[in-house]
Amino acid sequence: MRRWVRSTVLPLVSVVALVGAPGTTFGTATLSSALVRSVPKVPLHTEGIPGEPSPAVLVRVVHARRLPRPIAHPPYIPEPTETQPVTGPPRTTGVVALRTRKEFRIAVAPGAANRVGTSGPRLPAFTEASSVPGLGDRGIPPDTQLAVGPKYVVEFVNTSGEVFTHSGTSVLTFDLGSLFSGVPGQGGDPKIVYDAGSGRFFASYISSFVRPDGASEVDLAVTNNPTGTWDVYDVHNEGVLQDQPKLGVSSDKITMAWNDNGNSGPEEIKVIQKAALVADASSAPGVIWGPYSSRLNVVPAVQLSQSTTAYAVYHNYNSSSVGLLSFTGAPGISSTTFTETDMPVASTSSPPAAVQPAPPRGTSPTLDTGDDRLESAAWESGDLWAAGNDVCQYQTDKAARACLRVIHISTSQMSVIQDVDITMVGGDVMYPAVTLDARKDLWIAFSSSSTTQFASSEVAEAPGEKIGASIGAIIYHFGSGAINYSSCTTPPATRFGDYSGIGVDPAIRDNSIWAATEFGVAGCGSGTELGSFAP
Repeated sequence: MRRWVRSTVLPLVSVVALVGAPGTTFGTATLSSALVRSVPKVPLHTEGIPGEPSPAVLVRVVHARRLPRPIAHPPYIPEPTETQPVTGPPRTTGVVALRTRKEFRIAVAPGAANRVGTSGPRLPAFTEASSVPGLGDRGIPPDTQLAVGPKYVVEFVNTSGEVFTHSGTSVLTFDLGSLFSGVPGQGGDPKIVYDAGSGRFFASYISSFVRPDGASEVDLAVTNNPTGTWDVYDVHNEGVLQDQPKLGVSSDKITMAWNDNGNSGPEEIKVIQKAALVADASSAPGVIWGPYSSRLNVVPAVQLSQSTTAYAVYHNYNSSSVGLLSFTGAPGISSTTFTETDMPVASTSSPPAAVQPAPPRGTSPTLDTGDDRLESAAWESGDLWAAGNDVCQYQTDKAARACLRVIHISTSQMSVIQDVDITMVGGDVMYPAVTLDARKDLWIAFSSSSTTQFASSEVAEAPGEKIGASIGAIIYHFGSGAINYSSCTTPPATRFGDYSGIGVDPAIRDNSIWAATEFGVAGCGSGTELGSFAP
C-alpha cells in the first residue's frame, strides 16, 4: 500500500554537479560518460542515537503444509486521499540507456521451468537459464517479493505465497493471512529475504489493518524450511496504518522500518536480535526508534557478507540528499544505537505514468509508477547499492520517462561512488530491486513498458559493480496485454508495482540469481514471472 507524502528534506552541505570527460558513442547518439564520481565525506554526521527497548514476541508456530491455499479476494480496496506526488523537471545528466536483448520461451512439460531462446543481438554479458510462471494474485498492485535458499525459491505476492524447487517445480502454495494472523486473505505488503549466515528465511507482513485510519500489526516470520514450520513474531502494534514495512538482515540483527499513517509518516525503525529469532525464543530483544518526520521510507539493506554493523538508507521525496544509517550493537547483548551520514546526490522527482500499447480503436490507461522513494538496498563488503524510481530524459529521447535511480555508496569511505538514472529510450522502467553476487556484479530486477510493448519483466546486470555508458538487460517475459482495471474497480485503478523481488542463489552466488517481477495481462489483472540468470 502506498501513501503520498509531503516530505521534510534534510539540509544539504554542498551541491554536486555532474561533470565529466567527452562522451562515448551509443548507436548513433552520444552519451555523457560523467556517470562515476566520488563525493567527499559530508560533515553532516549524527552520532550514537539511542532507541527504546521493544521486544518481538512469539505469537504463533505454524506448519506451512497445514495452511489453506490462497483465497480469492477483491482486486482493490480504495485508499484514503493523500498528497499527490510531485513530478518536476527530468534529470538529463548522468542518464544511462538500457541495451536490451529479448528472450522467448520454449515450452516444456507443465509445472516445469521453460527453456529459453534468444533473438536480437547478444548485448548483455549474462544469460537466462530458465523462467517460471509466478503467482497471479488479483490484488492491486501485486507487491512481488522473492527469496532464494539452497533448496527452495519462495515468492510472495500480496496475500499469497508459493514455494518452488530450483528447477521451477511448484511444491506448495499457501495463504499469507493464515500464516501470519490465522485469518485467510487478511493483510498485505509482504517482504521476504534469505539469510545465508543463519540458514533462515525472514518474512515481514502487515498481518492486520483497518483502513483508512485504523490499527495495524507488523509481524515477522522465521523458518529454515518454507514448506515446514514458521515462527511468527509480533513486531509492533499501533493505532495507525504501519505501511510498507521494509526488511533487512546483517550478521546479528534484523532491521525493519515502516511509515505510520500510511506513507504520510512519520517513520519508525526497529532492530531485533537475530540470534534469539534463530533459536526460536519466545521473545527476541529489540530496540525501536522514532517516530521521525524527517526520515521517510527508510530501506534496510539485505547484507550479503558478514558485518555486525547493519545499514539502512533513505531519500526523502524531491530531495538532493541520501541518508545512510549505521546500526551497531545487538539488542539484549550490547548497547544498540545508530549514526547517520547524509550525502548529496542529484535531485529526484516523481516519475510520470508509464504508457501501454493502445488498441486499434481507443486508448489504454497509463500505469502508476509510484514516486521517487528508494525501493531496495543491498550491501556487501563495504559497498551499498540502493535503487528507486525517478524521472529522466535521455538525450535522444523525445519525452521524459519513468526511470530507475541507482546509487552506489561506499560505507567505508562514507561517500557516494556512483549516482545514475537508467532509462529505456522510448519507454518507461519502474520498481527496481537490487542485489550483488559473489563477483560483485550488480543485478537489477524491474518492469518496463512502452507504446509498442506491454508491461514486461526485465533484468539488467552491471559486471564488477560498474555502470558504464550503457547497461545490458534481458526482457525475460513479455506482457500479453494492456492492464485495464476499469471493469473491476471504482474509480478505475492504475496501480502497478509496488516493488519487485530479487535474490542470489546462496549455494552458487557467483553463478546464479533469481528475479520476480510484474507483467501486463489484458483486462483486470496482471501476472508475475520468475527467472534465473547467470553471468
